Amino acid sequence: MVHVECVAENESGYNFKWEYESEKSVSLITTDYSAWGTTPTGRYRNALDCISALPLQADLFSQATGVAPLFAYCRRQNIDVGKNWEIILIGVGETPLKPQLGGFLWFSEPQAITLTEIKASLDLKLKSLGALLADVIIHYNTVMGAGTTAIHYFAPQRIEFSLERVVQVPSQANCFQALEEAKEFLQPEEKALFITYCGKSTFGAFDLHLGFVGKPSTRIQTAAQSFSSLSECESQRAVIVKEHSGSKLARVLGGLCSKDTYSGKYTVILFKKPYE
Repeated sequence: MVHVECVAENESGYNFKWEYESEKSVSLITTDYSAWGTTPTGRYRNALDCISALPLQADLFSQATGVAPLFAYCRRQNIDVGKNWEIILIGVGETPLKPQLGGFLWFSEPQAITLTEIKASLDLKLKSLGALLADVIIHYNTVMGAGTTAIHYFAPQRIEFSLERVVQVPSQANCFQALEEAKEFLQPEEKALFITYCGKSTFGAFDLHLGFVGKPSTRIQTAAQSFSSLSECESQRAVIVKEHSGSKLARVLGGLCSKDTYSGKYTVILFKKPYE
């Protein structure tokens, strides 16, 4: 490196340039995701929290990439969100594991599950794929009843994350019952599944959500029959699941009753796994 110069100071932090001489181009390894898309890149509500987290994140960067960061600092995003301070780490070198950013949308407020549990599930799933989790940040809008989860991780390439709202029922008890059934028939079969949880929607209903790391193999299909109440749907659910179990194209793992948002009727949601 030949020269490093701070060229400007603003409310977001500092702008600097660095000049160097090299016989070949230099590969930058960076956590600057400013041009990556719509996933929020901020992690902290204020500069103090960001600075406090900087040493741990720098250590994770070195552990994952094998490269010590040349620059490690906090930067404030010029947008009005709750968590708008982000950590910027920049290193130079070649590494199989690169800093990545992904995430998914929340459709309702999670019930009976903590951020610690979400992180632990993601950590295990990413490790099984040869990746390393750095951080999970939830940006939740209590007014809209929805939000975004930003997943900071290290991997050779970007990994697909998704969250699907598969069932809607009138009470939390109904949702927890559906959750336990879904876990029983999905967890042994769906390798991409990392989280199942019930969420309370802004309309008072409760939704069952499934979160995936990578592309899920399970396909979801709505049965043709509809019912005026949840109890009526439940009384016919086993019959409908059995009717769809004879397909030679896919195996039916299970079925759950759900309210259709538009018609207000209840239908059976079928979970199918194509034969390999």
